[in-house]
Amino acid sequence: NILTKSHALGQHTVWNLYKELLNKVRIDWNNTTWGSIIGCRFANWKSPDGKKCPGANRHFNILVSESAYFIWKTQCKQHIKCEDDPEQFHTL
Repeated sequence: NILTKSHALGQHTVWNLYKELLNKVRIDWNNTTWGSIIGCRFANWKSPDGKKCPGANRHFNILVSESAYFIWKTQCKQHIKCEDDPEQFHTL
């Protein structure tokens, strides 16, 4: 799967940046899986006292879905438009 398990160009960097941003909004997330990407819309983060955190849920939803979209778009371009030619790949 190009979103979680491949060594696709930039994938590791994108997920590390996304984890860094989540940590800035106090969301401790270290497990990027296919299910967490597909189900990001249904995140239900709560504060230590059990209150809902709508801001954290929105941040998580946006960061996960946009990161996955960016990786997908970059991989499609690399494989389709650039025909896997490393000279045409984007650099990060």
